Amino acid sequence: MKGIRPPKVIASTATISMANEQVLALYGKKKELVNIFPNPGIDHTDSFFAKYDTEGKGRRYIGIFANSSPSYKTTQFRVWSALLAASKIIPGVSDDERDSYHTLLGYFNSLKDLGHARTLFNDDVPKHLEDIASQLGLDPVNKRKIQEPIELTSDVESGEIPDLMKRLTIKLPDAVDVCLASNMISVGLDIPRLSLMTILSQPKSTAEYIQSSSRIGRGKHPGMVFTIYNPGRARDLSHLEHFVGYHARIYASVEP
Repeated sequence: MKGIRPPKVIASTATISMANEQVLALYGKKKELVNIFPNPGIDHTDSFFAKYDTEGKGRRYIGIFANSSPSYKTTQFRVWSALLAASKIIPGVSDDERDSYHTLLGYFNSLKDLGHARTLFNDDVPKHLEDIASQLGLDPVNKRKIQEPIELTSDVESGEIPDLMKRLTIKLPDAVDVCLASNMISVGLDIPRLSLMTILSQPKSTAEYIQSSSRIGRGKHPGMVFTIYNPGRARDLSHLEHFVGYHARIYASVEP
């Protein structure tokens, strides 16, 4: 009909690759009808949406591949217990630094894995924390005890999520001990005090890996990401073998 403008599609994204091909596939529109705003500038450190941060602490990635462990389950609760205990007993650390590594954010690729982890955190992890305290001869003040984990997953009622996120902002002595999360935290979770994360097995895509691990290390202290690889998965073994090279140019591996 005359006088009616053709429809337009406006989309917002933090990352875009092969925009012309994607628009052609989705909407059948050729590249002449595609515009990206703002256009890339002359300064690679300033893309209008984001500026390169030269003072940020960033994150350090650590891969754990315990093929001599009695079981993958054993590896999990031992790693979690060690990290939880460490934040309590490492000497020469300020209260602010200790708070940053107090809350353990656990990321899981499936709700099934998360459910198994919940069982471990309610049973095996507290027992192993007692074993660690006994082995190190810790007094009651330095013993790490944890409360029941909170969850951020699609199973949680949407009305409860803001309250759970608010709880994660609370610092010591009332800070959350453990938060178990699925890929719903890949966007929207921005809490500067969180600096410690474990990822159970390598996520299916590099984009998901980057988005999930980027939830920590956003504050004054560097983030630490521990990926617990499954020795029974060939894909996890492959990522371990190329760990340094993969993380050195991780953004180059993002899928289109």
